[in-house]
Amino acid sequence: MRNHTDWYRSIVGTDTEKAAAEKARITTSTLNRQLAKGILSEGNVIAIARGYGKNPVDALLRVGYLTDAEVRGKDDELAARLTDQELIHELAMRINSEEAAWEETFPTR
Repeated sequence: MRNHTDWYRSIVGTDTEKAAAEKARITTSTLNRQLAKGILSEGNVIAIARGYGKNPVDALLRVGYLTDAEVRGKDDELAARLTDQELIHELAMRINSEEAAWEETFPTR
């Protein structure tokens, strides 16, 4: 979804602009001005998402400020950031997702 107005409506539902602005902690005039132009700023997309309990990264992706590749990152970069213990724990959880099964193996988790 690249249309900012459609994204906005899908998040706020039937709330008025004033109610949405209050939840997002932004000014109503700024929200109205941006909606009239059909483009919400990155900061306001984040604020609205947070105000409605939505993931701001997903919101930025849905309106086109971030790409899917940027959100996912590269798998090798993610793996490189994990400690050996974290990587092994993740693999173990894929084998058996019950934390109790791994309590002795990973006691500090």
